[in-house]
Amino acid sequence: MGKRITFKSCKCVVERGKLDVNRLPLDCAATWRLLASGLTVGVFQLERHLGQEWSRKVRPTNIHQLADLVALLRPGCLESGMTVEYCRVKAGEQEAEYIHPALKPILEETHGCLVYQEQAIRIAVEIAGFSLAEADNLRKGIGKKIPEVIAELRTKFIDKAVQKGLVTREQAEEIFGWIEKFQRYGFNRCIAGDTVICRHGRRARRYHFSVEEMYRIRNDLEYAKATGHEQLRRKWNRLGNYGHGLSLCSDGGIRPNVIRDIQPSGRRRVLRIVLDNGASIRTTDNHKFPTPDGTKRADGLKVGDQLYVCGAHERGNGRVRRAEQGYPSELVAITEIRADGEEETYDVTMDAPHHTFVTGGGIVTCNSHAVSYGMIAYQTAWLKCHFPCEFFTSYLTFSRYKADPKEEVYKLVQDARLFGLTVLPPDVRRRNVHFEMTEDKKAIAFGLSHVRGVGQSAIEKIITGADLGTWPKFLAAVPQFHRNVGEALIRSGACDGHGLTRNRMIRELEVVLGTTTRDNTGKKQELRGMTAREREAFFERYDGSRSAAEVIEQMVETARRPAPKTPSAMKKPEIIERLVSLGGDEEALSGMKKADLVKALREHPDFEGPKSRRLRINEQRQSILLDKAKALRVEQADTHLAKSAAEKHYLGVALSCSAVDDADQSMASHTCLDLARSPAGTAVRICAVIDGVKHTRTKRGNNPGQPMCFLNLSDSTYTVDHAVVFPDVYRRFKALCKEDFIVLVAGEKRNGSLIVGEIHKLL
Repeated sequence: MGKRITFKSCKCVVERGKLDVNRLPLDCAATWRLLASGLTVGVFQLERHLGQEWSRKVRPTNIHQLADLVALLRPGCLESGMTVEYCRVKAGEQEAEYIHPALKPILEETHGCLVYQEQAIRIAVEIAGFSLAEADNLRKGIGKKIPEVIAELRTKFIDKAVQKGLVTREQAEEIFGWIEKFQRYGFNRCIAGDTVICRHGRRARRYHFSVEEMYRIRNDLEYAKATGHEQLRRKWNRLGNYGHGLSLCSDGGIRPNVIRDIQPSGRRRVLRIVLDNGASIRTTDNHKFPTPDGTKRADGLKVGDQLYVCGAHERGNGRVRRAEQGYPSELVAITEIRADGEEETYDVTMDAPHHTFVTGGGIVTCNSHAVSYGMIAYQTAWLKCHFPCEFFTSYLTFSRYKADPKEEVYKLVQDARLFGLTVLPPDVRRRNVHFEMTEDKKAIAFGLSHVRGVGQSAIEKIITGADLGTWPKFLAAVPQFHRNVGEALIRSGACDGHGLTRNRMIRELEVVLGTTTRDNTGKKQELRGMTAREREAFFERYDGSRSAAEVIEQMVETARRPAPKTPSAMKKPEIIERLVSLGGDEEALSGMKKADLVKALREHPDFEGPKSRRLRINEQRQSILLDKAKALRVEQADTHLAKSAAEKHYLGVALSCSAVDDADQSMASHTCLDLARSPAGTAVRICAVIDGVKHTRTKRGNNPGQPMCFLNLSDSTYTVDHAVVFPDVYRRFKALCKEDFIVLVAGEKRNGSLIVGEIHKLL
């Protein structure tokens, strides 16, 4: 086995055991194809339907466009129409339009769209003549959504813009409306790993780390041990942040702020910016800085421009509380800007509302979680593309921490199928607590702890308990954890490996341990199973060689026989006859004394005497047990409908079958998975169960407001989301557009969706 893994779909090469997600190649064609295809379930920030849809439309090809995509999914951009316009301009469907030429240098990098907070602040500075502090107040004021405050800001912005003379009043009103819609949510935009964040307080000098050191202390236990910072690591992880740094506030003061997060953004080319006071900073060319003329990118700065720096103070000695005045800020001119090689870069996120931080040299710069989010999105997409089995196994295991775990499992399982992976039903013989990959990495075994109704204590008993390799052994072990746990494991398919139908296993469980039903009024009724003594006798005899019904019938037959004599009350020939029936040698036994024969019979493990393990039950219990045995002899096959419904309840998704499997599928031309992999324009007929119906009305066209719907269809291979039933088809087949109906759907694939033409009910 070689030391390197080379992927055929791209040029990526990975050394075994040394994958570093912070050093992934950012030009992986396969990853960008995956993002452009919209197959982004599980990809950070793009996992929802909205992210999948816009990923297909934006089709990002580099990390900056991916950062734009993450920012464009915020409500502000969506509501203002910026997301749609960005896609059209990027695709070449229209030219970027600017209300005024002065907006072009601000918005050109985002195709004429207002995407980032810095752009809004820069517009306020350059169009309306706001100071930096006034522009930041504008951002915060709109964000608070107080009508009186917004009205005051609108008047001030429009009046100052008209006074400056760059735009007309109508243009100023339109621009403010832009900013107002955008500011509901907006992202701001890496710095070299050796950059130090300026701290405050008496211990600032002790904890004056670079961002790379801070990230490694918190995220690398071995590094924290080697550097003697285990206690600090525990503290940061307990707090959920990196303590306090300094931020530039809207009034020009510099005060403490929480260093919320640090994320690696890969190895990239950096610039070194040197100021007149000797301070310097190394950043990527797209990193941004607050300036007197608004926020600017590093590659947009020039010698002579001024940057904010922290004013003179005793760093490390003074203590500054949030309520105090803070340190002053000063402006210092840039004396040099030059390329400075490549460097591991990081994104730093400070707490709102002051998204800036002060470096060790005193320079004030912006934080950048849009690029940080974009980088994490790229990393997760790369892992999904190159290591799909590991990716889905991990995401399925951690699905329990999502708001709706069952929905998360459902989506991930369906997406895994599209990537050629099979998710196997749980299996008590495998005893895996969480999701696990099979050895060939082509399938994932469902984790027992993710079965609904199976708690941690039950899992521990299953893992550490007796052998569960056969059905009788499993059934005997069920009382150790709980009857309901046994039922959940059976109905979810975890006991299918024992070779019995689920109905038979459930009936045997109910016969032995009882069950709970409801009467006609809905009141719970407890149907008792066997008594403790009956269960003991049952499991002594039930080893799989005979059916449970036969074992119960033998128990009753044994109970009806007269009680045998004690060995001492038997005559010598009777004792010899009994021992011979139990496998003894008649010739050898004939020469033994009676006392020795009595002792041998008493000690024989299979001898059944009055004081042995003989089951004593009255006639009423005998009748009840015989009724149970009779019920067990009635075979009842499992249906795919019942099995799939139970699996959806206990697992969140049907894994072994689908309700469609009970129907005649001879008229189908494609499965749901075939449809997902088919090109546009393919005519299909699929047999599927309707998992969901979303009724809506048309918004466009010659006659808007017409009823229509979207269907979620599934079979045992995959799920088709949002099959479109337009008004003309909806009018004809409205009665069939109902959940749980098993139908034959005919239609055509267009733009990634199934356009339904006909619907026929099968079951």
